[in-house]
Amino acid sequence: MKKPYEHKAPLVRNLLKANIEGLTAKEISMQLGAEERHIYRVLNKMPDAYIASWTEGRYVTAKWRVAYVPPHCPPPPKKGKKTTQERRKRPLKIDLSS
Repeated sequence: MKKPYEHKAPLVRNLLKANIEGLTAKEISMQLGAEERHIYRVLNKMPDAYIASWTEGRYVTAKWRVAYVPPHCPPPPKKGKKTTQERRKRPLKIDLSS
């Protein structure tokens, strides 16, 4: 089941493409009529969204942009749990002082 904010990703992407200078999450939320915390979730899950600059005022806020992704580009790999073999690759800590 989709979360209530997941359908907003294409809207956020199109809005950021239309604004070359970038937008803050608050500006996006005001234009889309969504909660700001949902916009942050959408931006953090979008693989092509990045922080382009920081604005200074009363608070320091991030200005977001989207990168151009060619249509034939594969999506980034999903992060999953590490297998037992991957976890075992860590160096063992052996105490030889005893």
